[in-house]
Amino acid sequence: MSGAILRRRDQTNRPLRVDHYSAAVNILEVLNVSSGQNVATSYVFPTLIEPETYDVGATIEILAKDVSVYANEVWNGNSPNAVGALVNKICTDMEKEMPGADWSRMYPFIRDGGEG
Repeated sequence: MSGAILRRRDQTNRPLRVDHYSAAVNILEVLNVSSGQNVATSYVFPTLIEPETYDVGATIEILAKDVSVYANEVWNGNSPNAVGALVNKICTDMEKEMPGADWSRMYPFIRDGGEG
């Protein structure tokens, strides 16, 4: 089973492993019964990303443009923007590497190493 190594250890002091799918489902369950629920947790991830259909219907170019507008406005306002700058870089990199791709392919893009 492929999985991420967790910092917590089992009784034999070995790192615990968690299956990415199971972890995602558990996280979504927690978010969807809390104030963290949103369209991504209740629709996009379970309907388009888990089954790997990736068909939101909007291209990465649309998302990259919107994120770029946001990032530029924050930059012009001299406000802190570490997360926004990283998201902007990821969108720009994905746009270059996967032109015309549905923006929901952001998940496998980052999972497979396109982390900006």
